[in-house]
Amino acid sequence: DFGADLAGVLTGLIVLSLFSFWPAATVVLGIVIFGLSNVARVNPAELLPRTNAMFHLFAYAGFTFLWIRCISPAASLKPPGPKWMMAAPALPAALLLAVKGYSARLGRGFGIQEVILSVAGIAVVVGIVWAASFLRRGRLKTQEPSPDDN
Repeated sequence: DFGADLAGVLTGLIVLSLFSFWPAATVVLGIVIFGLSNVARVNPAELLPRTNAMFHLFAYAGFTFLWIRCISPAASLKPPGPKWMMAAPALPAALLLAVKGYSARLGRGFGIQEVILSVAGIAVVVGIVWAASFLRRGRLKTQEPSPDDN
């Protein structure tokens, strides 16, 4: 147990020393998703099906949010274009394929419901961020400069 804890701490320190916060958080959450889906000795889908379903929905939604924080500068005011719409779900979809492919290789099955929930989590976050960028841009355009700004 101590060795596993030590390995986790060292891995965390290495990841945080190589990346800034958002990329490091993305890497760590990707490792957690992969680990909980494939490395655990017990298949959580068999024990707690609802909890497993919620895990897939929210884990991939969280991973997508962190990934978008990595690829989108916070100060960007223009709505995302076609390149962004392709890049935003790309890494989360690749993680989903890797996790499910490895699960199938381990003989755990593919779990179509888990895939649908994971894709839904990815799509919802991409849609919300995309819509929010339009709302933010519209609100900034309608604000008039105050006389104190000059």
